Amino acid sequence: MHRDELLGAWLLESCISKSSSGTQVSPMGDAPRGLLIYSESGHMAAVLEKSGRPKFASDDLLRGTPDEVRQAFEGSTAYAGTFEFDEKTGTVTHHASVATYPNWEETDQVRFAKLVGGKLELTTPPIRAGGQSWVMALQWRRAGA
Repeated sequence: MHRDELLGAWLLESCISKSSSGTQVSPMGDAPRGLLIYSESGHMAAVLEKSGRPKFASDDLLRGTPDEVRQAFEGSTAYAGTFEFDEKTGTVTHHASVATYPNWEETDQVRFAKLVGGKLELTTPPIRAGGQSWVMALQWRRAGA
């Protein structure tokens, strides 16, 4: 795979997480939504969300109930920054400068990348969530394809 094959916009098709104990879940639900963009200039942005998240009853951005805010946060993630692709290892490193999860700001998020049947498969190293280690496998299709 080459860097140029990453460039463009990708739409999320699936997101599967496997825990260190063998549990498998779909953290973004059965119909996840997302957009991943890699630009020629070396910038990237990723937004993922669980479909069907409840809207805030107040219709006010800053007046969600604690449960509405929790569900909105836990059902989505977004980050952006720059990226580098290493053809030898097949890894893409996202240098996150901004993120909805504050602990990812100014960090490197490494993903193992491969193209399979024209779809982009990204797999994470283990990520801590809910007191366990999880490996996420995300499949993306090229936007407009």
